[in-house]
Amino acid sequence: MAVEGTWGIPMHRNPLMWAASIVMMLSLVSTILDSIRIKSSAPSRLYGILCHMGLFLILFGTLLGARCIADVQMTVSSDHADSVAYARNGQTVQLPFSIRLVKFETDYYDDGVSPEQYSSTLEIDGEELCTSVNHPCRYKGYRIYQSDFDRYGGTYSVLKLVRDPWLPVI
Repeated sequence: MAVEGTWGIPMHRNPLMWAASIVMMLSLVSTILDSIRIKSSAPSRLYGILCHMGLFLILFGTLLGARCIADVQMTVSSDHADSVAYARNGQTVQLPFSIRLVKFETDYYDDGVSPEQYSSTLEIDGEELCTSVNHPCRYKGYRIYQSDFDRYGGTYSVLKLVRDPWLPVI
């Protein structure tokens, strides 16, 4: 999964990845069942079972969850609310809500050129939320990140929206 996250190669669609993951999950299930049957001290047996169950859940969640992730970008302005975002492959994605830019702010370093921090106040279905660099806001299962902005006029903001329903499992 690190390969997919780092380089964008869709490993969750690779049959070899599925086969290897299924073999690892079966091995973990076998180890869990063996740990239940083995007569050893209760604390060490419980720790072993919990550790292997945790690994199983992480593998299961990442394998199945990779197909459910929505990772899209959209440009918002104060002109109008928009509910269409774009995936990496250029496909349009209709969001279950609309976003409008209310206010955009930029703080610069002492040189006056390099942005230190930039943030957007957004109106999402009538609710005002703020997102800034490294501080996403959350709405209806989406994490909304400040991705880029209009460096010349500050009239628009580029947002990255990520929905990962399996993240709590992992």
